[in-house]
Amino acid sequence: TKLLEKNVRVFLQAKGKVNKGIRTTIESSPSRFFAYNNGITATAEAVETTVTKHGVALTRIDDLQIVNGGQTSASIYDAYRKGIDLSEVYIQMKLSVVSEETASKLVPEISKFANSQNRVSEADFFSNHAFHISYEKFSRSLLAPPKEGTTLQTYWFYERARGQYANSKSLYMSKAERTKFQSINPRDQLVTKTDLAKVMNTFKGLPHIVSKGAQSSFKVFAEFVNEKWEKTGDSFVTDSFYKKSIARVILFRHLEKSVSDTDWYKQQTGYRANIVCYTLAKFTDSLKKTSKTLDYMKIWNLQSVPADLSNELIALAKVARDHIVNPPSNAPSNITEYAKTEKCWLLFQKVEYSVSQKAYPYLLSKSDSQRAD
Repeated sequence: TKLLEKNVRVFLQAKGKVNKGIRTTIESSPSRFFAYNNGITATAEAVETTVTKHGVALTRIDDLQIVNGGQTSASIYDAYRKGIDLSEVYIQMKLSVVSEETASKLVPEISKFANSQNRVSEADFFSNHAFHISYEKFSRSLLAPPKEGTTLQTYWFYERARGQYANSKSLYMSKAERTKFQSINPRDQLVTKTDLAKVMNTFKGLPHIVSKGAQSSFKVFAEFVNEKWEKTGDSFVTDSFYKKSIARVILFRHLEKSVSDTDWYKQQTGYRANIVCYTLAKFTDSLKKTSKTLDYMKIWNLQSVPADLSNELIALAKVARDHIVNPPSNAPSNITEYAKTEKCWLLFQKVEYSVSQKAYPYLLSKSDSQRAD
């Protein structure tokens, strides 16, 4: 405890995901601990050293404090107490010598900045998967048709790695070049990995998973991609796949804006994210039952959602809202939590609904859809 007293946390035990990983490495791959671990940041008021045949060695440290790496240190000590062999476990340490006069001010600052690195999400770790690299190539090479009333063709910029869009824009030195970049890569056509996962999971009939949040949704999408990739390799990431997935993004974003503009939503705002994913999942599920699918290429070619199709989805969105905000007595009373349950989705699938004739011009039979591919 004294060693870690300036650390921002005490030992969290080997229960969390990170600490479990530390323990697993110690037990099963101790020689890799040095490579896997970020190391620790420590401070001391004074040190004494001596030169040995192996190099400089520390012989004395006054007031050693571990300000970042407390969980690592405590995990190693916990393993030691349990009799686990540590002979192959090595760890790097950054040691700052801070005088007693400046310690009270400087040590908290070192602790603060050492513990405030940008968080790396599950989605970030998956960014180098071959799927994302292939998908990114399509996004940089396939120009979208011009929107109605314009002649400008643009790109849908897929951000495989966080910050790519801003970095790509910053590569251009002059204001004119940056303006040109933004005109053909408009910011409202930026698609992140989690955006794509959210949209694809929605159309796969998983609105309850999407409602759990970006990272939970992305994890399920990553599992789907891995499984598909193992079976088919990159053969499923085609020109057609890319265009149809962007068409789904167009539909999703259009419905988000449309729902926000309705009178019924303005009167009782909230749960838009749930309403949108449940609406599109229900619409897609209803089409499957009639052996039909949306003509996604028509949406891609228009780069917008036709009025009749939009009205159809908005009407269904009202039904979705009414379903979500009225959970049954045996379901969570918290609306957000209810929307995360499979029960909510299964009950909504049973709600009576049939696609109106006005939407038919934007539908294809499954056989026509397959021929189009």
